[in-house]
Amino acid sequence: MKSLQTILFLLAICTVCDAGYRYYYHGSSYRSLYNRIHQLERRVDQLRQPVHIHVSGDKDHASMSPDGTHIDVHVSTDGNAGVGPAALNGEYSYASCYLQPNSASRTRSSVRGNVHLRQKPSSEIEIKVDFSGFPRAGLYGFHVHEVANFENGCNSFGGHYNPYGKNHGGPLDEERHVGDWGNLQVDSSRQIQTTTTDKLASLFGPESIVGRGIVVHAGEDDLGKGGDAGSLKTGNAGPRLACCVIGWNKDGSW
Repeated sequence: MKSLQTILFLLAICTVCDAGYRYYYHGSSYRSLYNRIHQLERRVDQLRQPVHIHVSGDKDHASMSPDGTHIDVHVSTDGNAGVGPAALNGEYSYASCYLQPNSASRTRSSVRGNVHLRQKPSSEIEIKVDFSGFPRAGLYGFHVHEVANFENGCNSFGGHYNPYGKNHGGPLDEERHVGDWGNLQVDSSRQIQTTTTDKLASLFGPESIVGRGIVVHAGEDDLGKGGDAGSLKTGNAGPRLACCVIGWNKDGSW
């Protein structure tokens, strides 16, 4: 990599995790590359062994070595990284996040599902959730976290995404983290399907949530009203049940 700018660009469009977890790569105009990575992803899941990743910026291509120990990813830069596939035309851009149980949890989780996101420039982000496998009906904290690092499962995703240094709050509060999406109301079937919007999080700009993580917690988020330091930091939402990485998608299954 020839410069710090190139390194930052590649970090912005690629999220790489250790073998045994899912691999996600995303960029502003790389649908064919995205599809190829998902083909390799299925093989990585089968291999269950350390895989070394090499990333360069000369062309759009991805391949795996015959012995399954190396993946080469090449991504060309077009000057619009982080803008989103359709944003320049004023149309919807789409992203998705495929939720998986926390591999580092001491208590086995079965929570799985999809988060689909879409947004037009200068409009609120739309969030569509389809999760199942919760241990019970009730409220579960739902947040965007600052990083998507699977080194220790969902536990290494960092804190809530908070680029403005605010206290934790609810999604309708003025004082809140960008990643504060409140609670999911899970019904007696132990699943949830819902669509909502958020006024602060965005797929666009320097504070884009693309490439960051989504976490579902084991407990209710008190929305910063709990009266203690933990409430103002995390909402006392408890351990992390499941998580995923946000990546660009073609249509987001809307």
